Amino acid sequence: RLVRKRGYSEKADGKSRNIRTASLRFMAVASNESYSLLLVSLKTGRKHQIRAQLAAMGTPVVGDATYGHAGPADDAGGICLHAVYLRINHPTKKEPVEFFSRIPTRISERLHVDDAITQKISDAIKAYR
Repeated sequence: RLVRKRGYSEKADGKSRNIRTASLRFMAVASNESYSLLLVSLKTGRKHQIRAQLAAMGTPVVGDATYGHAGPADDAGGICLHAVYLRINHPTKKEPVEFFSRIPTRISERLHVDDAITQKISDAIKAYR
């Protein structure tokens, strides 16, 4: 359960107002001693949902100072969050449209993402559909 604040969302406590349910599933695809690559599937679409929920679990997104990551962002100043797969209904044809994207270097270089990990991601996406 999240509550929206000015510019961010946070885990709701018992006294919060305007609480909205936020639900997601995730699995670790790869990890090393410093980082984990998570595949996240959203069940709801709340603003900053992934960032807020991961931070509430004590695992903020790399480079996300707003939600508690004290370390450096990527070289371009962004956070290490990327949409690798998106499925939506086409606005006029009303048919599902799928988009796939490779994991950007700013993320893959931290975990040495290879073909085996890429295949694991692809298999997991197929299972989520």
